Amino acid sequence: RGKLREAETHYKILQCFEDSRKKNKQGMYEKYALIEASPKTGRTHQIRVHMKFINYPIVADSLYRGKRKECLGLERIALHAYSIHFVDIDNNDISFEAKLADDIDDSIKQLIKI
Repeated sequence: RGKLREAETHYKILQCFEDSRKKNKQGMYEKYALIEASPKTGRTHQIRVHMKFINYPIVADSLYRGKRKECLGLERIALHAYSIHFVDIDNNDISFEAKLADDIDDSIKQLIKI
């Protein structure tokens, strides 16, 4: 704890959106991206920290969003674990997948309609 440790996250942009309903303080429309992130290390808040570092914090992330306001009507962070894969202690491959939560899915559909 308190030591600088390496962390690596790979991500790709799946889709970009622009919310033309209102402008931000700079007079520009808010922009969003649906991304797929894959952490290669397992640091605390790793994806959240890395997205903040490149100035694209996760929607509704109260800890790492800085001065950005809540948006898209989400009451929780827009972070979803789609899948996880690991090898258990008996050397079995274990995989799980979970569909996107309804509230995040609704927010994406809201942006698509704009």
